[in-house]
Order: sequence, then C-alpha cells, then structure tokens
Amino acid sequence: MWSTSLLPSVDHLAHTHDLAKNAFSRGEPAHGAELAEELERLVTLHDASTIAAVIIEPIAGSTGVLIPPCGYLKRIREICDRYGILLIFDEVITGFGRTGAPFASQEFG
Repeated sequence: MWSTSLLPSVDHLAHTHDLAKNAFSRGEPAHGAELAEELERLVTLHDASTIAAVIIEPIAGSTGVLIPPCGYLKRIREICDRYGILLIFDEVITGFGRTGAPFASQEFG
C-alpha cells in the first residue's frame, strides 16, 4: 500500500504559531512554550531508545519565519538531554549570523 506521508513512522510536533494569543508579539511570543511538553509525551509513548533524533527549525521558515515562544527551545533541549536524544537544529534560514548570533540555537540559548 502506498503511503501518503513522505516520512512514514515519524512523529511531528505541533507548530507553535498561536495567532489568537500571539498575534501582535514582538520577538519571542509569550505563549507556546508548553507545546514542548508534547515531546515528553512522545518519549513516554515510544521509549527514548527508539528515537533517533529531534530535528527542529529554531525559527520556522517553512511557516513564515516564525520566532519560537519564549522558553520553547530551551525546554526541547532539556527533554532531549534528559533522555539522551540527539537534537538537530535545521539552521538553513537562521545560521551564519542572520539572527545576530552565529546561529539561532545560540541566540535562543
């Protein structure tokens, strides 16, 4: 049977864009860091030993260059560190000084 997903057996975290709460945010939106807890649920569901990596765009370019909520990336980092999961930042849009720091992962701690 043909799968419609380009990445079968891959879980996706929900995007952090919440227009109702963060419509006129400047910089890091105040709401949305709690969405990182979905990663904790996925680790519990699948077991950390079955998760190869978490791949994330620090600033979501595919959704309109959206800044992550305050604390979101730090929480993702904490969860990955706790379970020994490789965290990969896709920095095609945000790397090489485009955010003021060499990489957005450094900009957001």
